Amino acid sequence: MTDANLLLDDETTAFPASEATPGQRESRNAHAAFEDLVKDAAVWLDDYYRLRGEGWDWRKAAYIAWASSPATDRWPKTQMELATKVLGLRSDRTIQKWRADDAHIDDRVAKMQIEPLMRHRRDVIEALVAVASSHDPKAASDRRVFLEMTGDYKPKSTVQMQSWQDEVVALLKEGQLTAQEVIDELGLDDARQLLIAAGAPVPASAFEAEGEYADELDAVPAEGQRSDADAGLRPGSVDGRPGGHGSVSRVSGGTQSHLLEVSWRALSDRPQDARVHHGVGAGHV
Repeated sequence: MTDANLLLDDETTAFPASEATPGQRESRNAHAAFEDLVKDAAVWLDDYYRLRGEGWDWRKAAYIAWASSPATDRWPKTQMELATKVLGLRSDRTIQKWRADDAHIDDRVAKMQIEPLMRHRRDVIEALVAVASSHDPKAASDRRVFLEMTGDYKPKSTVQMQSWQDEVVALLKEGQLTAQEVIDELGLDDARQLLIAAGAPVPASAFEAEGEYADELDAVPAEGQRSDADAGLRPGSVDGRPGGHGSVSRVSGGTQSHLLEVSWRALSDRPQDARVHHGVGAGHV
């Protein structure tokens, strides 16, 4: 035992009770043999000394260090063996009682398991900066990660919807717009985010041309098996009116205006207070 470890494993702080307390004589005998027993076999000895420095008594420090170590290289293999062969306990029931009485034990195990990762965090960040700031074309993915971390770049899937998109989602949820109408106007790629946000069914015919998202969006039930919300409506219609807007287009200023016009028509028969509630008015069209 080094001088530093001798200070950390000071016997005056190693035991939670006096020698006269039942079980403490066995604890002292086990502690006297502890380092010689584990120094060549246990990969967790350094963690044990760190825990002793934090103020844990020797048995609990040994348990936490052992439980935090990788299971594949852990010695001894089982908690029972740790209790009886290393800690001088009759069984591991004492360890179970410690854990039941003191939630800080399991919390410390969880934190200690992730500490190796956190100790290298700065090194990884330095490496990321070094690669991302180079002019190597192969560093594009590192630059993307760096810019995501700094908030300068947001992937398309995480960009917040604009107000007109929020309105379309609200109308989809209420059945005032159909999934087919939005798909026909935007195309399935650009409509996908809105449909997912609204939980809207997608006509099965849409997947004939663009089937890659079929496992993410539910198709509209077959004819005769529609839900109550869709009863009496044809795919691509609103309140029985023919839907669809011709060829597929992509998001543009005109598309946004058109969908807002559709939104306004869908709400035109509503009371004024309902339209105000959804934020649809002269300032939005």
